[in-house]
Amino acid sequence: MKLLNFNLLLVILLLSGCSFVKDVQRSFWITVWGNPEEKSKANAAHDVFQYCESKKLKSCDIYKSCFMNNTSKFPDSVQSIVISRITGHSYKCMEDQKEKNSSCLFDSVYDEMKIMKDKGVSSYMYNAYIIYAHNACALVTDDKMYDIEQYKNIIEAEIKLGKSKRY
Repeated sequence: MKLLNFNLLLVILLLSGCSFVKDVQRSFWITVWGNPEEKSKANAAHDVFQYCESKKLKSCDIYKSCFMNNTSKFPDSVQSIVISRITGHSYKCMEDQKEKNSSCLFDSVYDEMKIMKDKGVSSYMYNAYIIYAHNACALVTDDKMYDIEQYKNIIEAEIKLGKSKRY
């Protein structure tokens, strides 16, 4: 009888979509495959560090930490997209370069932002967020800064609110 009660309870939980079951399922797959969000952040941190190293800048560890700290302040709706775009641009940058370095990462992001804005594609703001994080940390490495003054107030307001007005 106890076995029947347990099976019935398990079936009810599974059919109800109980958050406990979803959390257990998520926990199981994270255990098996790893947390995809954490892997994306680790990849982005690695790409930012590689950018710094390939340009032979100073204090790359501090720059990487600063950059990732700034991206962690972005609204949740923006943060995961920004992280994936960093990795995408880094990969594209390395493919485009014969010597396989990632020194063009932020030039690529900035150029794409301007092209997308000119074409009227609203997702250029994700690139503005990336440049915002870079500019916030560029003094650590004496790296160049990019002109995003027209977006800075919007980004700071959205960070303060904790959510994006646009997406």
